[in-house]
Amino acid sequence: MTSHIEPDRPLRAYLDDLAELYDDFIGVMDQDGSPPRTWLQSHLPGGRRAIDIGCGNGRNCRMIADRYDEVVGVDISSRVIELAKNKDNPPNVRYETAAIQDTSPEDLGLFDAVFSTNAVFSMGRISAVLPCFRSLIAPGGRLVVIDPTRPNYRGDDPQETRESAYPFEVAHTIYDMSGDVEGAIAAIRFMTHPSWQEMNRNHLPLTLDQFERAYEAVFPGVRITPNIVPTLTGAFWQAP
Repeated sequence: MTSHIEPDRPLRAYLDDLAELYDDFIGVMDQDGSPPRTWLQSHLPGGRRAIDIGCGNGRNCRMIADRYDEVVGVDISSRVIELAKNKDNPPNVRYETAAIQDTSPEDLGLFDAVFSTNAVFSMGRISAVLPCFRSLIAPGGRLVVIDPTRPNYRGDDPQETRESAYPFEVAHTIYDMSGDVEGAIAAIRFMTHPSWQEMNRNHLPLTLDQFERAYEAVFPGVRITPNIVPTLTGAFWQAP
């Protein structure tokens, strides 16, 4: 049976626990020249304003700082934002601690690019989260998302088997992509940490079919790119 996150312990508390572990392994997944980073760069050509929702340590904010006049990184975890602020950030990059549900165009304005990597699945009910993303996109702007997805498992696969296998699928992907044993181990260490396991019971990534349906419902005509690497799927949408 799926248990629920303790009501007195909010999502940001789990992410605060995991901030340093996430910092360790995501650098391998997002190293320069990796397929996820290359895909992301190809869909963020430049403009006036960009926002990274679930920005983590700010690695992608810094990556595109020379392409956009202003880059805003937002994350629910104050510890993660602290790590981001302590990096070597260009002057046109700034960070804010907030959940996507607490952001609005009235507070932040509109953006030429609204993007996110490895974070949307953890933000809450997808049908409520994606409209928040869309509300921040300027006319003619774009949505760019890379998020974990699970394979469309057969109906007879037990849920607990799927959940227990997922960290090792991610680690295998990291090793195949980079040959970095320590990076693969860091992924397992992160995804088997008690805080991640507890939080993740309510935040398993969508299956690929679920991902496609959810994004198409909010972003008609969205372009889906499965298997940027195994377990990671891309979504790109251009606003009218």
